[in-house]
Amino acid sequence: MFTVLPSVPPVITTAPVVTNAFLLDGTRTVLVAGDTNIFVVGATGPAGVELNYQWQFGDGVTNEVSALNSATHVYSDTNCGPYIASVTVNAGVAAVSSNLTVIVACDFLAITKLQAGLNFAKTNADTVSLKVKLNLGGITNVIQLTDKPVVVDIGDAQVSFKLDKKGHGAGPNGSCILTYTKPTKKAAGYWAATLTLSKGNWRNAWANYGLDNATHKSPGVPVTLQVVVLIGNEAFAAESTLHYTATKNKTGTAK
Repeated sequence: MFTVLPSVPPVITTAPVVTNAFLLDGTRTVLVAGDTNIFVVGATGPAGVELNYQWQFGDGVTNEVSALNSATHVYSDTNCGPYIASVTVNAGVAAVSSNLTVIVACDFLAITKLQAGLNFAKTNADTVSLKVKLNLGGITNVIQLTDKPVVVDIGDAQVSFKLDKKGHGAGPNGSCILTYTKPTKKAAGYWAATLTLSKGNWRNAWANYGLDNATHKSPGVPVTLQVVVLIGNEAFAAESTLHYTATKNKTGTAK
C-alpha cells in the first residue's frame, strides 16, 4: 500500500518579504551588509499536506529544506547586489516559487548634516535637511546619472526623485542635488548629495525613533535616525545620533 501525493501546488498568500528591511521600493528591498535578515513568506496547500520551504538568497547560498516559512541570512559587504532571492514552497510533488530583488547597502556613506523639523500645529509641514558623501564606484560624470531614480528614506520618511543631466531632482516633497568632487593626491574623489525634504507628514514614523509630541527642553534628548539612499541599484545606509528639542503641540527639531 502506498500514498499518492497530491499534484495540486500550494498557493503563496503573502509575497516573500524581509521583516527588518531598511527600505522597500516597489519590488526592491534594501538590506544592510552584516545584518541578520529575516525572510518570511505566507503560503497554503492541500488539506493534510505539510508544506516545505527552501530559500535561495541570490549570492550563491541556498538553505536546507525546512517546514518553517521563514529563514535568516547575512549578506557580506563583498558584493552589494542586486540579487534575486527566491523561495520554493513544496507540497508533495507540486511546488510554487516567488522572488524578490535584494539590494545590499554596503557602500560608503558619511552624513555631514542631518536636521529634522516637526510641526505639530500644522499637517504636511515636516521637513528634513540632509547632506551626505558617498561613493558611486567608477561614476565621475553627472551625465552618467541622468534619469537615475533616487530614493531617500530618513527614519521611514521616504521620498523619490529622478535625476536630470545636471544631477538635480525635484518633486512635490523636496529636491536633491548630486555633485562630484574630483580626486586629489591626498584624497579620493567622492559624490555629495544635498537633499531638502518638505511638506511631509512624517511625525508618526518619527515618533518610533523618539521624536514625539512632548516637551523636550534644551539640550534635548538623544535620538537616532537611520538614513538610506538608493541611487539606481546602489544602496547606502548610515545612522546619525541627534539631539531632539520640542514644545508640545507646536514644533520639534532634531539636529
